[in-house]
Amino acid sequence: MIKVYGTVGCKRCNKAKFILEESDIKYEYIMLGDELSKEEREKIIKLAQNNGVYQYPIIIESKNNILKLSELLDKIERREWNWKKIY
Repeated sequence: MIKVYGTVGCKRCNKAKFILEESDIKYEYIMLGDELSKEEREKIIKLAQNNGVYQYPIIIESKNNILKLSELLDKIERREWNWKKIY
């Protein structure tokens, strides 16, 4: 399942959620706030930065594959995912 990490009031996070919902792709949205411990937040942010992602949302496609919002859009347009694994 895709995980989307975001913050309160993040327009790009809302756009990612909208795109996933409109594409009928199952995902989990996690606020990088009180929902995670400080250690978990730091781990996610470091993983994103190590993959060249420096802004929200942080989209995790698989264990260590981080997507930028533009990459998410490209994958949806090209229908690159195995849809059966996502549901």
